[in-house]
Amino acid sequence: MCDLVDRDYINHDFFKLSESEIVQEVLARNKDPVIEQMLQVLLSKQQEKIKKEVADYIDAEKRGRSLVISGIDEPSASLPLKNRQADLEEKICNILDALDVDCAPTEVYRLGKRDERRPQLVKKKYDGRGAQVRG
Repeated sequence: MCDLVDRDYINHDFFKLSESEIVQEVLARNKDPVIEQMLQVLLSKQQEKIKKEVADYIDAEKRGRSLVISGIDEPSASLPLKNRQADLEEKICNILDALDVDCAPTEVYRLGKRDERRPQLVKKKYDGRGAQVRG
């Protein structure tokens, strides 16, 4: 015959518990060490899966706010860094204006090493809020 505690759990709404809490409840009632080990492995795998999904989501979010552009002419290497950066930012803004895109970049920089034969790729990042195509 079931005792009072077991009858309380028959009517318990387990949907209100997290997966981790359910596993902990099962472990507390479990007497079989093999099942305990299996549940611990299951819980560990689930935690790793969640960590990976969160990391993948964050990566996708960051990539979604980035744009890589090729073919933007580079100013002379003899110009001061501040002037080269201002030139790059102005060119990016001109491209965005020509495309009727309203989004202020948060970062603009060239990728890789300078090569006189071809311009470096340019990476532009924006915060993702309020980017709109004018139309």
